[in-house]
Amino acid sequence: GGFDLSQPFLQEILGEIRLLEKRGVRWIESLEALRTHFRLRLEFRRRSGQLTMQTRLQAVIAALLYLPLLLFQIHEGHIFDARTIFSFVLFFFSQIWIHFLYRSFKWTV
Repeated sequence: GGFDLSQPFLQEILGEIRLLEKRGVRWIESLEALRTHFRLRLEFRRRSGQLTMQTRLQAVIAALLYLPLLLFQIHEGHIFDARTIFSFVLFFFSQIWIHFLYRSFKWTV
């Protein structure tokens, strides 16, 4: 097996190399700049992944803190209180957004 040239990353590298070949000057400096560019992108993706994981972990901790409070409100008979309903709806939709809809968000470099 060879490389799968249908991958966008490899297509981008090949495009850059072809562009360098057309220019025909400063190959080494241009390849070093390309390498630096890809290293920065990789670092950005790694850090954005860490941030995404941190956000999800904070959402889980918030849920662990909120649920006992909600159970207390229900136990005290305040389940139909407007503040309880509003806080539950707001909390529920924010958790849905963080855990499910946030997956479709793509970081761009």
